[in-house]
Amino acid sequence: MNTFKIVSENKLNINLKCILKNELKKSKVALLKGKLYYN
Repeated sequence: MNTFKIVSENKLNINLKCILKNELKKSKVALLKGKLYYN
């Protein structure tokens, strides 16, 4: 039971990291587009 809990927590952490990376990419792209738009 404990090992299963640890595995599921690790999966959650990995998913959160992936989501954060995607959000960072989106915000960077948005910033770049904004800079290009303003320039």
